[in-house]
Amino acid sequence: MHQWGFESKPGPKATPATSTAATHVAPPRITSIQMATPVHRVDAIYPPLAKQARVSDVVELMGVLGIDGRIHELRVVRGHPLLVKAAIEAVLQ
Repeated sequence: MHQWGFESKPGPKATPATSTAATHVAPPRITSIQMATPVHRVDAIYPPLAKQARVSDVVELMGVLGIDGRIHELRVVRGHPLLVKAAIEAVLQ
């Protein structure tokens, strides 16, 4: 009598996968955040051309404040081109 079947042969041992990436480190925990408060407020000077064209709009800027309180990066998010320059100049003051 013949017995038909398959033999289970041991294969190569599985080794744990090693990653070349650094292990994940949790970011430092922030316990409190204080919003920046302006030292003084400077209103933008409305450009004469924008007045003549009766342009009004909100200019939205995004900036990075340094620990010294000064703006280190400033970019325009949105706003009418005739008003952007005046808004940037006011914020930088």
